[in-house]
This record gives sequence, C-alpha cells and structure tokens, in this order.
Amino acid sequence: MPRGDDPLLLPPTRCYSRTMSSRANNTAEILEDAMHLPESERRTLALRLLDTVGDEPLEEIERRWVDEARRRSDAVGEGRSQRVPWDEARARIFSRS
Repeated sequence: MPRGDDPLLLPPTRCYSRTMSSRANNTAEILEDAMHLPESERRTLALRLLDTVGDEPLEEIERRWVDEARRRSDAVGEGRSQRVPWDEARARIFSRS
C-alpha cells in the first residue's frame, strides 16, 4: 500500500526499462542498474520496495540485527571467521554475477 501523500504514484521510468527487465536475473544486477538512476527515482523505488515487505515490528527487526551482529562478533572473537576490508567484500559481492 503506498505511503502518505504519495510521490510513489509517479509514472514508471527508467527503472522499469527494457534494459533492466532483460538483466533482472539477480539482485546485484538490479541494484547496479538502480544505482544509476537519479536520486529522486532511487527514493521512489526504495519506498515502493519497502511497501512490498511485511509489517514486522521494528523492535523485532532490530532484535534480529543485534543477534546477528553478536553472532558475527562472537565468530570473529572465537577465530571461526575473519574480518574482510569493505573494498574486498564489495568486490566479492559484485563479482558473483
């Protein structure tokens, strides 16, 4: 359901172009395409996507993020995982296409 006074009812633009549709076979490619949109269109897209996800209470989402952060911190502290610099992690993420 669209939010409030609704900049979300703007007509579809480049984010729904043929180029994106043909490449939309994974999240990384969609994100890469979306990052080339003007800021106002990225905001519109982000809000439209947020409107499609469940209405889980923010407290539950925050609790899960805290649990995940603790789990990851414990894994590093116990030697089960290693830190990776952001530039390296980002390169790994975007090379999975």
